[in-house]
Amino acid sequence: MSKPFPSVMERLRALIGTPSVSSVSPEFDQSNRPVIDLLANWLADLGFAIEIMPLPNQPEKANLIATLGQGPGGLVLSGHTDTVPFDASGWQSDPFVLSERDQRLYGLGSADMKAKALVELGRPKARYAVIGEPTGLIPVHLHKGIIMEAVRITGHSGHSSDPSLGNNAIEGMHKAIAEILRWREDLQQRYRDPHFAVPYPTLNLGHIHGGDNPNRICGECELHFDLRSLPGMVQDELRQELDQRLAACFADSGLQVSQLPLITGTEAMHTDSQADIVQQAETLTGYQAEAVAYCTEGPYLNQLGMQTIILGPGHIEQAHQPDEFLPMEQIRPTIDLITQMIQRYCHENA
Repeated sequence: MSKPFPSVMERLRALIGTPSVSSVSPEFDQSNRPVIDLLANWLADLGFAIEIMPLPNQPEKANLIATLGQGPGGLVLSGHTDTVPFDASGWQSDPFVLSERDQRLYGLGSADMKAKALVELGRPKARYAVIGEPTGLIPVHLHKGIIMEAVRITGHSGHSSDPSLGNNAIEGMHKAIAEILRWREDLQQRYRDPHFAVPYPTLNLGHIHGGDNPNRICGECELHFDLRSLPGMVQDELRQELDQRLAACFADSGLQVSQLPLITGTEAMHTDSQADIVQQAETLTGYQAEAVAYCTEGPYLNQLGMQTIILGPGHIEQAHQPDEFLPMEQIRPTIDLITQMIQRYCHENA
């Protein structure tokens, strides 16, 4: 006799209990393969064809494509299999144990759900896609893009008693920050989109480090910032524009300035409000599709020719927070919504 398929709650407990932290800091970074293997086994038991595809430069991490059926239509259900790092001291319960309190399910990753390598392979193939990020079951058809950049100023160190002995990189960074803030103001004057709660591109100065001692002229200083772009803003052009501004700013200064991306970046997403999947999601949920400031793999799926929306239970305000939770009242409506979309795009339109 075959083993009974695990219930929704059993699967949620298993997913929460399988660590898969992603971090730019190696000491926190983990493989997502245990989660991939868990999902692959469940889906194989349901008759899905399974493909596990290690990332080219990170073989300890992988994408999973599980396919059921064939034909020209189809619906992609997309989510990611990792979580952010966490501070256990901020949690009231073990972040890796699904805990139920006050009609909420608490656990790391419960409210937080990215696929460039797949796009380069032209996979997956379908006409429509739903990304399961937490939207409170309100459909989303627009989101901002993001780049994270480092600006490095290299000067010349020396004894602080005589400024002529060096060229201070911190003072140079002060000049660079002023230019970056002027650029931010310029971008916010040039680009506006009233669909967004913050209707202009934002730029946040998030990290700075330079120098090693008060009595030494600083030889090197580095700044990290992020820029969240609106649809229509091209990230390569933004990087070029900042390069040109900084180069002009530091001409004949004796300081060297360089800019490098901390991540490759994600473009903004725009699925037309008249697209069938947007219209269907609005009809099924009773909500008009919205715009959000966070990023997903949506632009990559659109690039593959799919109509893509973001729709899922939970709220983005809970993601990446201590005591992250998923409201139990949204689980059944989510299942019903996905069932209806599968019926429309995998049966009626097959």
